[in-house]
Amino acid sequence: MPYTESLKAVNKEVLRRINREVSVRASRFANALLSGVFRAIFQIEKAYEFAEPAIFQPEHEPDRMLLNRLDGYRLSNLPMAIANEDVLVSRYQLFTEYDFVVVADVSQSMMLYWWGIYGGDPMPGHTAEELTADVEAHKWKIPGDRTKLFLLKYTLASFLHAARANEFFSYVLLAGDSKIELYDSRREPNLEETLLRNIDEHYGKLVTKGGEERPQLQEALRQVLARRRRAIVLCISDFNDCLQHINDKGGARLSQNDIILPLAEISSRHRLLVLQINHRLEHEPQAGEATFDVKNCPYLNGEIRSEQRGYAVSDRDLVLYGEKVDAWKKTLGVNFGKFGIKWQSLRAGKDDENVDTRIYELGVQTGR
Repeated sequence: MPYTESLKAVNKEVLRRINREVSVRASRFANALLSGVFRAIFQIEKAYEFAEPAIFQPEHEPDRMLLNRLDGYRLSNLPMAIANEDVLVSRYQLFTEYDFVVVADVSQSMMLYWWGIYGGDPMPGHTAEELTADVEAHKWKIPGDRTKLFLLKYTLASFLHAARANEFFSYVLLAGDSKIELYDSRREPNLEETLLRNIDEHYGKLVTKGGEERPQLQEALRQVLARRRRAIVLCISDFNDCLQHINDKGGARLSQNDIILPLAEISSRHRLLVLQINHRLEHEPQAGEATFDVKNCPYLNGEIRSEQRGYAVSDRDLVLYGEKVDAWKKTLGVNFGKFGIKWQSLRAGKDDENVDTRIYELGVQTGR
C-alpha cells in the first residue's frame, strides 16, 4: 500500500478511536450529571394547556372545582352534588414538545492540533505503526481532551444525550466553511453519531480545499432568532473570529458586537448558555511557542511541513500579542455580564482536569 494511502487508513482509525472515546465518556457524563440538569430544566419549562374537565374526585384539589357551572341548588348542597358526580374540575394536559438548539462553531480555528489527522499525516511524535497497533501500550495514543475540537465534540455529545433522555427535540447548527448545516433529532435518530461523523467529513474537506472562509457564527445565531418556539440554546465557540491575531494576514473577521448583540437578543427570548473553548497556546503563548492560527498554514498538494503548522511568537511580539488577547478577553467577559448571558470558558491544555465540572456548572446555570 502506498505511504499516503496507509496514512489515510491510519487517520480513519484514529478518528474512530477519538469518536468512540467521545461517545463513551459523553454517555457516562450525561447519565451521571447532565440528565439531572435537564430534568430540572424540564420541570421549570413545563407548559400546560386546558383539556376537557373531569368529574371531581376526592384526590382533586378543591380550588380546581368549576363552581361557576353549578346552579344555586347544587351550590347550596355541594356534598350531594359531589356524590351525584355533578361537580367538575379543571384539567390540564402537559405540553411536552420542547426544543434544545445548539449552535456549534466548526470554523478552521477549532481544528487546532488536528490538521495532521485530516490531512493524511500521523500525529506529531507518533509513527503510523503506533497509531494502528492494536496493543494496549499504543491503544490510546490519540489526541485527548487537550484539544479544542475534542472538547467541542464531547460537550455536543453530552448535552444531546441528556436532551434525548429527557424528551427534548434537538436541533444543531454547524457553522463553518462559509455555510451552515442544520440537523434535526427527529430526522436523525442517532444524532450524536451523525454529527461526529459529519464534523470529521467537514474538516477533511476543509483541509483538502484550503483557502479563506467567511465567518458564519453571526448568521447561525440569526437563524436561531427566527425560531418562534421557546427553546434552550447552547452556543459553543472559541469566538476567535472576534480576535485579531498578531499573525493575522487579513480576511473576514467579526466584531464582538456582531456576536454579542444576537446572543443578547436570544437570551431575552430563550434560555441561553454559552461555552467558550480555547487553547492555552492561543491566549497564553510563551516566546517561541506557536499561536496556531491555522488559517495561515499552507497545505499545498498534500505536502505538510511541521514548521508550517503555526506562527512562533517572538519576544518582541509577545507583549503586543498578550495585550491584544487580554483586552479581547476582558471586553468579551464584560459584554457577557452586561447582557446577563450565562457562560463558561474552557482552555484546552490548562483546564483539562475541570472539564466535566465546568460543563456541569454551565448546565446548572440553565435552571436558575
